[in-house]
Amino acid sequence: MKSSFIKKPLRTVLMIDDAFPTYSDLCSGTATHDQKDRAAALYGGFRALDMLCDIENTIEEVDADHLRKSDLIVLDYHLTVNSNDNTKAIQLLRQLATSHHFNTIVVYTAAPDQDAVWLDVIASLSGGWSKITASLDGEPKQHWEQLKEAGMLPSPTKEAVMQFARGGVLGAIEKPTLKIAIDELTGLGVPANHCSKIVEYLVAKELADRAGEYAAEPSGHAVGNFANGKRWIQVGNAFVVIMQKTDGTEAVSETAAIMAALNEALLDWRPNVVQVLISEIQNALELEGFAGSDTVLRKPDMQAALTYNLLRELGPVDLSKTVDARVPVMSLVDKVVDSVRRRLSTHEDLLAQVERTLIGDLKSSGWTLDKWPKETKLVSAATELARTEGAKNATIMFRLNHFLSTEKFRRAHLTTGTVFHHRAKDEYFAVASPACDLVAGQGKPMQLWASAISPMLPIVVIRLHPASSMDKALSAASQAEHLFLEIGDEPRAFKVDSGVGHQPSYEVIFARDEGRVRTQAGKIVFDGARLLLRESPQNGDGPPDKPSEDGGAALSSAAEALAATVADPATSAGSAAGAVFEYDTFEIVEQLRGVNAIHLLQLVGQHLSRVGLDFVSTPGS
Repeated sequence: MKSSFIKKPLRTVLMIDDAFPTYSDLCSGTATHDQKDRAAALYGGFRALDMLCDIENTIEEVDADHLRKSDLIVLDYHLTVNSNDNTKAIQLLRQLATSHHFNTIVVYTAAPDQDAVWLDVIASLSGGWSKITASLDGEPKQHWEQLKEAGMLPSPTKEAVMQFARGGVLGAIEKPTLKIAIDELTGLGVPANHCSKIVEYLVAKELADRAGEYAAEPSGHAVGNFANGKRWIQVGNAFVVIMQKTDGTEAVSETAAIMAALNEALLDWRPNVVQVLISEIQNALELEGFAGSDTVLRKPDMQAALTYNLLRELGPVDLSKTVDARVPVMSLVDKVVDSVRRRLSTHEDLLAQVERTLIGDLKSSGWTLDKWPKETKLVSAATELARTEGAKNATIMFRLNHFLSTEKFRRAHLTTGTVFHHRAKDEYFAVASPACDLVAGQGKPMQLWASAISPMLPIVVIRLHPASSMDKALSAASQAEHLFLEIGDEPRAFKVDSGVGHQPSYEVIFARDEGRVRTQAGKIVFDGARLLLRESPQNGDGPPDKPSEDGGAALSSAAEALAATVADPATSAGSAAGAVFEYDTFEIVEQLRGVNAIHLLQLVGQHLSRVGLDFVSTPGS
């Protein structure tokens, strides 16, 4: 733990305290602050640990982007002069928790009630309490209202509130503590089966009051502990230690006391193997400069090659207008980062550290060959080993299948396995054309029809059918009949066949601009057309549903002709129906990983290459 979370990552420290003079004040000898001697001692102590140190004593505006450049932040809890107001400290902690950089913070405070500080911080950083209090309904709510009207509603004990806060779930309250609360309610006439829900409301309401404006924020899923004087909180990208200010002694300096408290809190947290892996990856990236040390990327011809590929994916653009190059740039970054990924996957120090963590966790579990968890109990065992007891089995299995099969879309154009949403009809599709046929700018002179309709690109896609039950889909996940996607924050499962003869439901859509994608309102989208049978114009004024002016490149004359001639000949003679192009913008959801994308290709290929055999079923069978 010391290697992954202290020795490697903590190289700079920033002390924030309104009673401290800045470094320039100390150097100039003009410091008049109350605690200049303490600041000087801390500064010298951190420098003795080979840590670069700086001091900040005024925080007018909370700016975490500036402060997160420090590896360790020693933060005074009350940043307003001569005030017990913790607003600025809480704002700063919340910003650091949601930043992209892992932050280690020691909240260094003279407040006499350290438990109250811990409760205020974890309540404000976690949030989500209003959702819990709003879930009180039915008979439990009726009993709660009766107690409140009678003035008999009990207050939760401090122990119950703190135990609930450390996990955010009722199960985090220890059984003896929970029993005391339930016994008190049953003594007031509340049926035993409704007591737990009321206890949950009472402790969540206490935390909501402490969180104030942050009570209704989405839960940050903070965890923490307060046992034996070790008060810590882990939430998002922040690890926070609550510590009482100390003067230090000749034997143990103030700096040493801070680092010792941090070390003890980390050991009490005991990050699991995945958390250690994430920390080690960040350490390797920051300490060893993988991208900068890649000699191939520094070669002029390689840089020219990547620039050429960038231009090829970008395609011609009108520079007199606003240019959206985000997606091709994302594709370039993905290719460069992939080379870093391959080097990380064989990084000896990283592998050794994660291996030691895994073996240490396994040894501490008490498992032996005779007591090794059976397959049916392995998910619960993994939850115990990862110390994530609040996680539910169904959620765990969805996360696993989703992570293994999908990734974020990071390409400049559509490819095999791209999953997209036709919002107008609320339908989902996955691309099932070979990737080599979807490369934008790639000439296909021998494909006469495809060349003639360029830049329209015909693409085979599979219609995805929403699964009737997530549990059933997960139980059959290994049969490869489902896709597991996360739409917004909602887990979704889709079948890749229509259910009739287990055949995929496919169609051909026509993507504009050779299947290139673009960004629109923060989403990655592409423009295209579906071939549908629908009402068409009666007067023969031209092709229906011409593309909108704001999406994609203009159609070639050949593509215009295709759109015009797709309609049934009877349409021009006055028929009310015909096959027409329906143009729209489609939103990309996710990208299937390699083998999962190839599976769709094989599925469609098998379907389109099946042969008809001369067999006849019995009528009515």
